[in-house]
Amino acid sequence: MPASEPYEIYAVRYAHHHRRASENFIGGDPHDGPMPLDYFVWAIIGNGKTYVLDTGFTAPVAKKRGPSICARRVMG
Repeated sequence: MPASEPYEIYAVRYAHHHRRASENFIGGDPHDGPMPLDYFVWAIIGNGKTYVLDTGFTAPVAKKRGPSICARRVMG
């Protein structure tokens, strides 16, 4: 089996949500304090191809949940 090229993987942050720890856990957190969340897509590049892996959410869901969108995703 021929060796394959290595792939490069980049994390691209597209949203940030200021939250408290109690909002991130079912039943709260007795050590409540700032615990913001960041949201990412992943760019995977190698072997002459580029892939974008998105495990996130859509703009309407973001509006409902409250994170601040830092960048827009381009579909195509």
